[in-house]
Amino acid sequence: MPIPDDERKRYSNFFLQLTQDLGSMAIQQGAIPWQDTVLWHYTNGRALIGIIDSMSIFSTHISCLSDTSELRYASMLFQKALADLRQTIGGDETTLEFLDVALNYFKENPDFPAQAVVPYFVTCFSDEKDDLSQWRAYAGGENGYAIGFKARDLMGCKNCMLARINYDGNLHRELAQKAAAATVKFFHEGIKKYAPVDKTKWSGEFFEAWEPAITMAAPLVKDPAFAKESECRIVKGFHNEIDQLKFIQKGSLMSRHLPIQPGVGTASGSYRLPIAEVMVGPCRHPQISRTSIDTLLRQKGYETGLVSISKIPFQIT
Repeated sequence: MPIPDDERKRYSNFFLQLTQDLGSMAIQQGAIPWQDTVLWHYTNGRALIGIIDSMSIFSTHISCLSDTSELRYASMLFQKALADLRQTIGGDETTLEFLDVALNYFKENPDFPAQAVVPYFVTCFSDEKDDLSQWRAYAGGENGYAIGFKARDLMGCKNCMLARINYDGNLHRELAQKAAAATVKFFHEGIKKYAPVDKTKWSGEFFEAWEPAITMAAPLVKDPAFAKESECRIVKGFHNEIDQLKFIQKGSLMSRHLPIQPGVGTASGSYRLPIAEVMVGPCRHPQISRTSIDTLLRQKGYETGLVSISKIPFQIT
């Protein structure tokens, strides 16, 4: 029998509990109210022009991010938690058999990587304003830009949530163990509650319903080594918007992107991205770039004076 809707809702509620445990909704920075916290999207000049021309931020499929290990980080923690849980099970043959099936279902397959088809796109921001490491990593060095948005203006996008990334490795392992235990718990409770005739078929349907619920947490965690990025993300669920997908050929893969438009339109019905500031990154001609970006913004209906210049000196390496 198919997994009933009320059972699927229980799985989604478990994900919501994970987001609370991770502190994912805690956007506030210091004494600044979360609504006024400015989040920075570091990018290069070509992408900046594309963003302003299209009035869209381009979210990236999680498998196509610069750090391809991101989703595998959460996946490997969960797989290890399942394996560790199996070691604690005594003579419960039903649970042992189920965990063997679970480990096989969730294991990495290099020929068909699971992260390639998960239905999540992300757009990355940082609390860190004018940060040298992010100019280097995400803005292409010279000719980089950072677009500032107030957190409150990044709300309101359909099928999206704005969340803070958690870098606490100990907490990640703890929650992976919690997810592994819940995997067994929800499976057994479903068997008891619905008494399916074919338990093997039920287990397959269970995994298909359970996997999306727990993988929703994967974009919210990163390896502790990246903690200095102080990242927040818009995480967008993919709901068959195939006609909106954009594709970019990168150095080693073709990436998928979904344009998103956070915030709301003006009273006249026109829409502009809620840009609070644009910062010109370290470069040889910052004043010229500043004037050009200010002109581009005014061309699109923004007020003047939104463009600033990085205080980090430019160095030719």
